[in-house]
Parts: sequence; C-alpha cells; structure tokens
Amino acid sequence: MRTSEIKIEGVKKEAVLVAGGAGFKVYSVAELDGWALAIGGKVSFIKDHTLEAQTVADYVNIRYHSIDSQEQIKKKFESLILFLGNKGKAPTQEAPF
Repeated sequence: MRTSEIKIEGVKKEAVLVAGGAGFKVYSVAELDGWALAIGGKVSFIKDHTLEAQTVADYVNIRYHSIDSQEQIKKKFESLILFLGNKGKAPTQEAPF
C-alpha cells in the first residue's frame, strides 16, 4: 500500500488512498476514526459512525453490494461529493444522504 501525507485541520497525517475518481479521492487516515475526502484540493474529514461515513464506506466497498443497490450507492455518494464541494459557497438545503 502506498501512503500519502494529507493535512486535516492543519495537521499532517499519514493516509492510504482507497478510492478515487474525477475530482475526488477517498483516504483512510492513520490515527483517526473516519474518512478523509479530498475534493478539488480541499480535504474534508468525515467522522465514523455517521450517515456520511456510511455513504463513503458503501462506496469504497461497492463491489461487495448487489448490482441492484450499486446505482443507489453511487447516487448517494455523488450527492455527498456535491454537498461537500459546495460547502461554504452558498446556502444549501439539508444534505440528501
């Protein structure tokens, strides 16, 4: 496994890239319970045991879900990406995930 250093709240942490796509990367971070989601140069930390963390976990492990549920998982994850990517830019509705 290849590790990278990413900054979360100003602190450098060692992280392992576990998933990625156009404009985003998902990391598992040493010493933290949760996921780091890098979107366009901005890193958001998603604490474990939240709906957002479950959405990320489902996406990271999508191949282990039934074919029928994979499309729904992708849509929820895309909604999370859009929500986090727009956070702080304009008022948004409640997160749809």
